[in-house]
Amino acid sequence: MRKPALLINAALMGAIALSGCGGGSIAPPATNSSTGALSEMRDRGTSPSDSSSQQADHCSTSVHSSSPEAALERENISGTAKIDCRNSGHVYAQTNAASGNAIVNYGRNSEGQLTYIDTVSTGGNGVGTASVLNGQTSADPLSSQHSIILNADHTKLFAVNAGSGTVSVFTIPHSGDPHLVGTYATGGVKPTSLTVNGSILYVGHAVANSSNNQLFGFTINSDGSLTAIPSAAYAPSAATPIAALSFSPNGLWLAATEPTTGKIDIYPVNSDGTLGTPVVNSSSGAGPFGVLFTDNTHIVVAEAAAAALSSYTLSGVGSLSVVSSSVTDQQVATCWISITPNGRLVFASNPGSSDVSSYALGSEAKLNLLRAVEAENHIATPSTGPIDSAITDDGKFFYQQYSVIGVIGAYEIHHDGRLLSVNGDGTKLPAGTQGIAAF
Repeated sequence: MRKPALLINAALMGAIALSGCGGGSIAPPATNSSTGALSEMRDRGTSPSDSSSQQADHCSTSVHSSSPEAALERENISGTAKIDCRNSGHVYAQTNAASGNAIVNYGRNSEGQLTYIDTVSTGGNGVGTASVLNGQTSADPLSSQHSIILNADHTKLFAVNAGSGTVSVFTIPHSGDPHLVGTYATGGVKPTSLTVNGSILYVGHAVANSSNNQLFGFTINSDGSLTAIPSAAYAPSAATPIAALSFSPNGLWLAATEPTTGKIDIYPVNSDGTLGTPVVNSSSGAGPFGVLFTDNTHIVVAEAAAAALSSYTLSGVGSLSVVSSSVTDQQVATCWISITPNGRLVFASNPGSSDVSSYALGSEAKLNLLRAVEAENHIATPSTGPIDSAITDDGKFFYQQYSVIGVIGAYEIHHDGRLLSVNGDGTKLPAGTQGIAAF
């Protein structure tokens, strides 16, 4: 079976010196062949590119078919099984290419399998594999979570262009295919992280501008265009990268993480979209990175240096009280998190150990480790770059972005929290891809 995209990216692995989130060094792979690396990439039973290539061959012609009946099922290569070719949703991944950033659009069927549809330019530039922090080749070039993000009703998609200091906006019609509205200057240097609530968008940056600001707010107009909110420009507690942003569901609070200072900033959000004075909280563990609200009064934070997750209760004035303190998964570089829609499971991506861990999330956001290694690629050193991830709105599927080999790994979320491999990964991405969103 021909696997052009995956073979090319696997070959790139040998030439890449990686650094995970938090600056941890990850050695390049030692493998005798691309095929050997692919067969060991994850514990999946079959090569992911085999299944995704087969599905693409048999489903791509029916993605926009005028006959719904013709698009329902097609036989696979063996002729014995069926592939559901209907799009139940979409997964979007950002190429982050320095020569021209783009969004890769995949259709998702009811079994979680991905089919490549098309690639749409953002109108800006990414940074490729070069870290925004030091220019070195990295598995985490943007050093951030949520570099692309969907709004709540999936009608708009936002993407940062770290190489050109802009953010792009796409409208998402019923077909799920993104249409570029425009590309807008963020006001900062190297935009890397996004959060959206209603008609308000905030953009975090890796580097301060001349006014020392790294956090900027925008109003989202009805046509999707952006207007900068007057005076909505803010500095973190120090001149330090902002790794991740997250709005509370009610839009009254905005959380920002500072990995190098060990701080979690909680901003009150005013009715006009501006932010009030933040409460600067100390992280329970070193290197706070990914952050998500579980509800209006609790957050979960990944700790890159501590290889752990912590959870907190948010007071009415913005201070945080620890619920679960640095619950370690005993892996390396725990940076990115995704939470199931029912708020019961958290998946943490660990690029330093090339795996994903799972946690149970109980009442009042109490964390318990379920499995230290929930999904892995069996190349412990080096990492294939499990970084950003996304979960579908129905809570059925988890998608893991492997930045070094340019693959979106597809998994079904079992009722007991296990991740079960889906034979239908997303390919056609370059090394250095970063940013994923799904519904």
